[in-house]
Amino acid sequence: MKLAEHAIAASQRAVCAVSNFPVGAAVQAADGRVFEGCNVESPSLLHVVCAERVALLAALSAGAREIEAIAVHAPKRADITPCGLCLQMIAEFAPAARILLVADRKNVREVSLADLLPNAFRL
Repeated sequence: MKLAEHAIAASQRAVCAVSNFPVGAAVQAADGRVFEGCNVESPSLLHVVCAERVALLAALSAGAREIEAIAVHAPKRADITPCGLCLQMIAEFAPAARILLVADRKNVREVSLADLLPNAFRL
């Protein structure tokens, strides 16, 4: 299964009753393992976790330290990009990862982190 297809599958498991805006993400580690994530919202909207961070945290929690690619898909919006918080986390834990913006199985656009977050915070 291609990484884009993992992101599409993950979007179908989103917990988003408040916004009704599902998002799925998939992270591919250097060793080939793939970790999926979906956005999870609480009714208060104070506790929302984006799909990209869920997938990245799953990879890190499983011991993956080298991330090759991150795919993001939102069924309701073809031009989805990670939010600022997710981009900063990618900058910290997967700065060299390819970022794939998935409109559908046939329309995948690759962008760089520098394109989306040119001035990432660095210690």
